[in-house]
Amino acid sequence: MHTRVRLVIFGTFLSISFVLNERKKLDGYKFPVYSTPFCPRNESEWQNRSTDLNCNETNGYTCLPNEKLTELLEFCYIEPWIWIQEGYCLYLERKGSYVDSYSCLHFIQGCHNTSYQSIRIFENPACISLGNGCFLAEQSCKSSPKTTQHPITIEHGKIDLIWVVLLIGTMVFMSCFSILMLYLYRKKRVCQQRHYKESEMDLEQITPLKNEESQIYEAIFEQWKKEDSCFISTKASKKVEKYIKSENLVIVAGHSGSGKSAIIQHTALKYREQGWTVKRQIADCLLAAGSNKKETAEHEALTKVHSNRMAVYYMF
Repeated sequence: MHTRVRLVIFGTFLSISFVLNERKKLDGYKFPVYSTPFCPRNESEWQNRSTDLNCNETNGYTCLPNEKLTELLEFCYIEPWIWIQEGYCLYLERKGSYVDSYSCLHFIQGCHNTSYQSIRIFENPACISLGNGCFLAEQSCKSSPKTTQHPITIEHGKIDLIWVVLLIGTMVFMSCFSILMLYLYRKKRVCQQRHYKESEMDLEQITPLKNEESQIYEAIFEQWKKEDSCFISTKASKKVEKYIKSENLVIVAGHSGSGKSAIIQHTALKYREQGWTVKRQIADCLLAAGSNKKETAEHEALTKVHSNRMAVYYMF
């Protein structure tokens, strides 16, 4: 389970990292060219992108718009760097894979008035800030309804901040989730162990009682067998055997010494030999006085002749 949580966190981190560094390789060029949402904004980012693309001193890292001015491209060019003349921006032409120039003199702002190397293009963001098929610094691009309202390179710091906050929030959430799952898992294990120990203790307490109870029953049944060797079948015992086959409960009642227990024990032993389980229970039969004279008279008469005791045996 811990491994699964770690994999989820790691996968989330990788997916967010891929989004932050979205790069797609494009076809139709003589050398590897990739689309990118923004060009490097400083020298450090420039070096990192150059390292990622395995550019070197001979084939230098470059980031320019495409010929349609719809997306930014990054690639290792055939030269270490390109000299960008004052008053011109550069773009990469797909057919032939060569760099061409675009006048920026009509830009509202941001058109450079000095020449510079392409490795310093991040210092002149107007040449890498695109709308929909135009440079954002162009008047026509500003008024176009399809234009991106903010330059990607200028406002990308805010976008990065949002992504960083989302990343941190996701990591915190996953950490809290993993801690909660670990807590619930350990709590469940503790409960299971406690329940197991309690079951063992209950079993240890119950087992001696069962053993003791079975020994008592065995002694009782042995005594019954000895007494049953002298048993003589009677009309009453035959009726008990008859009723017990069709009734759920048969109660044998009679005067003391009339043979109630002998009949029941004889019947119980027969069923026990057939695989039945026999339980012995003795209950006193108490005759309650009635509420009228007739019932009271019957009660007194019964009390004189009956000092009854019912022996009840359950067989199942």
